[in-house]
Amino acid sequence: MQDSSRRAVLRSIGTTLSIGALASVPAAATDAPRSTVLDRTWRDAAEFGELFEYVPASASDDQFAFGAIDYAAMREANRQATTSVPVAGLEIETDALSKGVVLQNGQYGGSVELLVLTGDVSLDGEGETVEGPTGTEYERYERDENVVAAVDDRLVVAASDDLLTDALAAKAGERDRLLDANEGVSDGIDAFGDADTRAVMVGDEIGYGQAFDVELRFSGYATTVRDPDTLERTFLFGLEDESDTEQLADSLEEDGFFGDGEDTTVETDGAVVTVTTVIDLAARRRAREHDSPGGLRVDREDLQSDDEYVTVEVTDGDPTPVDELTLEVGGETYDRAVWAGDQETIAGGDTIRFRAADVEPNLEVTITHEREYGTSSSTTHVLGSLEFDFGYAFDDRRLDVEYADTFDIDGDELSVVVFEGQQWWRHDADDETRTESPWTDETVTEGDTASLADVDPGETVVVTYGGTEPQDGIAYFRPDPPGEATVEYDFEARSMTVTLDLSEPRPAAEYSVLVDDEPVESGWNDTVETGDSVTVEDVAVGTTVAVVWGENDAVIASERAVPEIELELDVGDEIELRHAGGDAVPAEELAVHVWNGDRTVVPLADAVDGAFESGDTVALDVETVEYVSLMYDDRYYVGYASARSR
Repeated sequence: MQDSSRRAVLRSIGTTLSIGALASVPAAATDAPRSTVLDRTWRDAAEFGELFEYVPASASDDQFAFGAIDYAAMREANRQATTSVPVAGLEIETDALSKGVVLQNGQYGGSVELLVLTGDVSLDGEGETVEGPTGTEYERYERDENVVAAVDDRLVVAASDDLLTDALAAKAGERDRLLDANEGVSDGIDAFGDADTRAVMVGDEIGYGQAFDVELRFSGYATTVRDPDTLERTFLFGLEDESDTEQLADSLEEDGFFGDGEDTTVETDGAVVTVTTVIDLAARRRAREHDSPGGLRVDREDLQSDDEYVTVEVTDGDPTPVDELTLEVGGETYDRAVWAGDQETIAGGDTIRFRAADVEPNLEVTITHEREYGTSSSTTHVLGSLEFDFGYAFDDRRLDVEYADTFDIDGDELSVVVFEGQQWWRHDADDETRTESPWTDETVTEGDTASLADVDPGETVVVTYGGTEPQDGIAYFRPDPPGEATVEYDFEARSMTVTLDLSEPRPAAEYSVLVDDEPVESGWNDTVETGDSVTVEDVAVGTTVAVVWGENDAVIASERAVPEIELELDVGDEIELRHAGGDAVPAEELAVHVWNGDRTVVPLADAVDGAFESGDTVALDVETVEYVSLMYDDRYYVGYASARSR
C-alpha cells in the first residue's frame, strides 16, 4: 500500500518551489537519442555553463534550491502546462527565452535570490548605465523588489545590489561560484545528465529528506523531453551514507509514489538513488478528454422500503469499462456484480443499483473512475432529508412530531435534539442541548408520532439520524415567537422606533428591546397589543436594535441603524450620480465606490459642501460604470445604483 502522507510531501515540494514554475512537469534523463531540435538547444553546453558561472556562492543560505531550464526544449513538448518566469515584474514572454538558471533560498514561501535568463530578452524603458566589477558597463534596471543587469543577451536578476555585484564578479572569476564551492549541488546538477529542467535542493529542512528517515546531501527532480508526446521524470536522492542506499531504494519501490508514469525504474549508483518514469502526454490528453461517468441521481418518489433494489441514474459520462469503476455505498466498496449487473460499460443515461435493504438516511453513494493518470468521483446522497410534520402548541410549550415519509427507518437511530438558540449549527460542547429518543425499539413508518415538552421559541429542534450532531440532521423546526414587529430608523433624529403587531394582547414582560444586545426600558404597560411602540433616542449609525421574546431572546425583528438613500445613475457625455430620495447625509461621511471592472473611490466631500440631499448630482469623473455603492464611514452600505438596469 502506498504511503499517502509521504506522497503528499513529495509532490508538494515541487509546487512550493519557485523553480517549479520554470517547468510544471518535472522529469529526467537517459541515454536515449534526442530529436535534432532538442539537440540544438541543451547541447550548447558552453551557453548553459556560462549561465551557471553567474551564480556566486554568496547567493545561497544553508537551505536552498538551485535549478535550470532549457525553455526551447520544453516548448517542444505537447504539455497542457506552460513555463513561466519565477520573478514578478519582468514582463518577459517565455517564448523569447532560451535558457534560465534560478536560485531560491528556503522552500515554503522561499524567495528567489538570483535568476539568470538568456535569449531574445530585453526590458521596457531605459536603464541606468553602470560600470561592473571588471569595468564592463551594463544597463541597470529596478523591477519590483529586484535589481536587473542587462548584459549582452542576458538578464541577471538579483534580490539586492550586493548580490548583483557578486553575480557579475563571479562571472568574471572574481568571486567564488556556487558549483565550485558546494560539492553537493554540483554533484546533483551533474547527476541529471542532459535533463531539460533540473532542480537540486540542499539542506536538512528542504527537499525529499523530509519524507524518508535518511540523511541526504542533496535531492532533486528533473524533466527531459524525449519527443513532443513523451517526457521523462526523474527524482534524485544523494545520500550522506552509502549504506542507506538499499533501504531508500526499497522504500521508493514499495511506495510507488510515481504511479502516474510508465516504465518506472529505481536505480542506485554508489550513494545516489534515481527514480525515473515515463510520462505519456498523449495518454494524458486522452484521459482529460474522457468524461467519466457521474451525475448520480436517485428519484426520491420511486424510493420504497419494500423494493429489492434502488435504481441510480448516471446522468453524464462517456462509455467507461465497468472494471475501471468502483461504487461505494455508505463508505464501503459495493459488489460490482450487484451494482453493474451484466453491463460491460457505464455511460450517461445508464443506470446502476444497490440493495434497498442497505438504504439509510444521509446515505452517501459514490462512483469512482480510477485510471492511469488520475481519479474522478461523483457522489450523491440518498434520503438526505425526510418528511416530518411539526405542530407547536405555544401555550403548552409542546411540540408534536409526525413522520410523514414513505420509507421505513430504524427508530433506534433517530433522535430529536433541542438546540439552544437559532444558530444551532455553530454550537460547541459548552452549549446546552437536550436529546430525546422517542422511537427506541421501533421501526418508524408513515404516521408515527412523538411529543416533546418544554420547547420554547428561540430554540431549534433537529431530528437526527445516526448521531446527535448538527451534521446528522434530517429534519428541522424552529418555533416562532408570538407576533411580529417593525424596527424603523430616523437618521435625522438619530432614533429607532419599534412597533408590535400581535394577534392578541400579551404580557409586556415577555418582550424586550435590545440595543446592541443590551436591554433598554420600554415603558410599556403590563399588557401589549398591536400598535404599541417604543422609541429609542440617540441611536448612532451602526447600532443594532432588536425586539425579542422570552428567556432565550428569540428575535422577532432586528435592524441596523443606517441612513437610506435612493440613487440613480445618469450616463451621458459624462457619468453622474443623483440623490433621488431618502435621507440627507453629511457628504464628509460618504464615499462612492464605482465599479467598472476595477474600483474607483470618490469621496463625496470633494464634490458636495454640507449634506448630500435629494436632487444633488455628482460627476464621477470615470469613463465607464457598471454599478456604484455608497458607503457611510467606509463601513456601511447606504445606497446602490446600477447602469445595467437603465
